[in-house]
Amino acid sequence: GLAYEFKNGLTPYVSAATFFNPVIGANNAFGDGKTFKAETGYQYEAGVKYRPTFMDALVTASVFDITKQNVQTPDPANAFNQLQLGEVTSTGFEIEGKANVTENLKVLASYTVYDLETTKDTRAAYVGKTPIVVPETLASFWIDYTFDTGILDGWSAGVGVRYQGRSWVDYENTLKVPDATLVDAALRYEQDTWGIALNVTNLFDEAYVKSCQGYSGCGYGEPRTITIAPHVKW
Repeated sequence: GLAYEFKNGLTPYVSAATFFNPVIGANNAFGDGKTFKAETGYQYEAGVKYRPTFMDALVTASVFDITKQNVQTPDPANAFNQLQLGEVTSTGFEIEGKANVTENLKVLASYTVYDLETTKDTRAAYVGKTPIVVPETLASFWIDYTFDTGILDGWSAGVGVRYQGRSWVDYENTLKVPDATLVDAALRYEQDTWGIALNVTNLFDEAYVKSCQGYSGCGYGEPRTITIAPHVKW
């Protein structure tokens, strides 16, 4: 990676990275019996970070290009065998900002757009199509306020909105999973050495489909979930 920080708060940067993801298992007795190779890939990214001089904030905008290789695909000659000849590319844009508007008020926001494409597959009809599961757009906004006077001293509260864009149900790209907008909330109390937090995800218990892997393989997203977490510091 390479970055340069200007005095006006702008920091442009570029980066390149490689990665791998182990794939557990092996082809069964009807295949060649070999263990699967790890998925590998590389990523290129360029962007700019901005820390303004007039407030405590940081904004990052970037574009990226990711290629994943050794993706499992069916063997056309043997239905019980898997070949690792697939390749998927992901290009996109992301912007994220966080700011302490005042000593008490904090704001966080992010927005990501993906353009995914299957570039290699043993099934010719899938080449050029968009992979399933991953939404095309993700966005979130969170606002948090901390009280420091009166009877509310030590309390803080936050509320946020998450947006999950549409994704494809099938590899042929004929049907999409609907998008969903969810609300989360949090209430916290802090003292010198202890505190407790109440977090609620999907506050309004919105019923939505998280993703699908074919017409008969869809799963709902998490319903309203309430978590209470006390903690102690020493």
